[in-house]
Amino acid sequence: MTTTSTSSAAKPASKEKKMKVKKSKSKSKTSPKVAPARSGASSTTTSGGGAESDDDEVEEEQQVSSSRSKTASVKRTSSSTSSGGGSSSTTKPSSLMKMADYLGKHRKEDASAGGDFVPVPLDDISDVSSASRKALVEEKKINSLFEIQARVFPHVLGGKDVVGKAKTGCGKTLAFCLPVVEKLAKTAGLHGSSSATASSSSSSSSRGPGGLQRKRLPLVITLAPTRELAKQILKDFELLGNAHGFRSECLYGGVPFGPQCQLLRDGRDIIVATPGRLLDHINRETIELKNVNTLILDEADEMLSMGFQEDVDSILEAIQTQAAGAAGAGTSTSTRVVQKLLFSATLPAWVNDLVKKKMSHPEWVDITKNDGSDKSASRTNKNIQHKCIFCPPMYKADTLGDFVKVHAGALFGKTIIFCDSKKEVDELAQHEKLVQLGAGVLHGDVQQNQREVVMENFRLGKIKVLVATDVAARGLDVPCVDLVINTRPPKDVESYVHRSGRTGRAGNKGVSIVFYSRSDEYMIRIMKRKLGLDDTSFARVGPAQPFDIVKSAAKDSARFLDNIHEDNIDAFLEQAEALIEERGAARALAAAMAGLTGYTKRVQGRSLLSCFEESVCFMLKSEAKPIETTGKGFYLLRQFLPEEITQGGIKAMTLCADGYSCVFDVANEHASVLRQYCQEKGEKASEMWRGITLEEPRELPPLVDRNAGDWQADEQALRDQKKALWEKRTGQKGTGQKGKGKDSGGGSKGGGKGGKSFGGKSGGGKGGFQGRGGSSAGKGGGRPSPY
Repeated sequence: MTTTSTSSAAKPASKEKKMKVKKSKSKSKTSPKVAPARSGASSTTTSGGGAESDDDEVEEEQQVSSSRSKTASVKRTSSSTSSGGGSSSTTKPSSLMKMADYLGKHRKEDASAGGDFVPVPLDDISDVSSASRKALVEEKKINSLFEIQARVFPHVLGGKDVVGKAKTGCGKTLAFCLPVVEKLAKTAGLHGSSSATASSSSSSSSRGPGGLQRKRLPLVITLAPTRELAKQILKDFELLGNAHGFRSECLYGGVPFGPQCQLLRDGRDIIVATPGRLLDHINRETIELKNVNTLILDEADEMLSMGFQEDVDSILEAIQTQAAGAAGAGTSTSTRVVQKLLFSATLPAWVNDLVKKKMSHPEWVDITKNDGSDKSASRTNKNIQHKCIFCPPMYKADTLGDFVKVHAGALFGKTIIFCDSKKEVDELAQHEKLVQLGAGVLHGDVQQNQREVVMENFRLGKIKVLVATDVAARGLDVPCVDLVINTRPPKDVESYVHRSGRTGRAGNKGVSIVFYSRSDEYMIRIMKRKLGLDDTSFARVGPAQPFDIVKSAAKDSARFLDNIHEDNIDAFLEQAEALIEERGAARALAAAMAGLTGYTKRVQGRSLLSCFEESVCFMLKSEAKPIETTGKGFYLLRQFLPEEITQGGIKAMTLCADGYSCVFDVANEHASVLRQYCQEKGEKASEMWRGITLEEPRELPPLVDRNAGDWQADEQALRDQKKALWEKRTGQKGTGQKGKGKDSGGGSKGGGKGGKSFGGKSGGGKGGFQGRGGSSAGKGGGRPSPY
């Protein structure tokens, strides 16, 4: 098959070939391998063009001598499949088999070394071009591929559909960006930089970088659920694509259409977009998809759960329809199959429907499995330390601020705090402690330009704390996030995996903390069971204590001293010497460091058990006999404590997991009395029974959860909560009962406060939903999305 796009793009490259191999003019004109496949009717790309005949392939191989540049030649192995009613051409460079053999050998060596996958050096992968290797090493300091990247690479380069699943922070973005760009470069004949340079210089006015036509249609479409993730993916495509002369662009909502339309008219090879904005361009016919040969769905489960399922289906149909029309040239006998890649950290069962309907015999690359069990601890990143804390809502903001200071620091670390609603985000960010830390806000109501400023400042470290909804939970790669906090347990395990995955990325360590109240305890148990974590790997902890807060501040101040200019130090020397003579060097410096971090007053402590600010946690131990019940704990305390303390002064007694101890709270005014009985410093410790000790713990010990074994009750509670939430949103609860809302279309009173009308005009109460097909006449009007 002779491509129609060869005539305009082949001439400069053909001349270059004549100079290199001294071939005759007639032979150089017949070489079909130098023209980029840009039109849908003639595309021979990895995943989609019509199959070339064996004669054409043999003729090409005869004309291409072994002395030519290896990076400019590609062997094509044509294969015909019946999937989708058409044929697909699959490009398999000769080194792909070597790559597969290498990975097999690599995994065997890893197993003998202890099971961890050793990153594959880029120099060992011949299919990675020198241009890509140089860009990765110089710009991102990447000189090897992680497991998901190495295992996906040959499948994508070979033109196969791929479903990739890996833990957060394992490099899924580069796993598809690198092989897709390499595949495009091989197909377009841009693997060698010399030919690209020569072509560009010969016709710079009519051609873009690398000798490509200036007006070109998209070859790759990547869909991401959020604008922030789309922009992040674009950076990787730009890094690799620019090295080969490809142009990339990001399309997302919240910005004007005009500039995006102009960029599309100028020509872009790679498009990264959110589903809504891309569908708008398709409906307005401002983008042509007939040349698309690769479609990538990143965080596919989140796109579907956010309500983008219909948009994604429409986009898939539009791409396939335009590609088929271009390839068939008006006939139904030839259909160009588009390669599809799907990536995510979690793949719920219902995502399989998308895979079955839209993907052709995909290769499954799942590196999260451990011994064949998807419910193992491998669902979470091993570099993340998981913790949970019981905290009443009224103390949440203060306790949360203390955790930020201890685990991330107030000056140098980064923290992301996830909330369930935009209202909670705004309220929490205005709390005194978070205002002092300089918290930024990110949710759906924040204007796009402001969102970009907030994210950039957070990446640069100008903002230390980011308070956000799930907008920031998916795929965002912010370097050096030390701490992730969930203000309450997420609605499902997948959300927690993605939220916690914002820390512990690229081999770094991180901490993830979940706040919960009494009504959320069952959700913590469900998370532990489904994640495969136990009480040790997902431990309950107490609030940060004054000693820990001040100690962390001291570390920050020591690092802060490194940033002070020498001239400023000289200006303070005279006063510093006077303070040293008066107070001593150590105490003078300690006081200065405390003042530097703002700790001039005594730090108020909180109970490890309840987070109450006016309480202190103590632990009672029995060395000889177990403490099986809280009643026995009270009995032992009554033997030596004054009656005014034991009669109502002891709160929240809880048994410890060791079976020989219990913890409890006492008010601050009674704490001094109990400290007299503590084993180490107490003056009255000798008055206690033999084998009975009292201490003030620095950390909360493992506690007994009386409902830990009743997992069926936990699951039922979760179903009840989801049902109640659904009824609240749809207004189904209380139908036919008198309530604050009224459905004038349905004729029935009720729907509850904030009910949703589907029949007509809604007269709901405060915060009511706007009904479909009607308008909201209630106070507060239609309620926007909480995200």
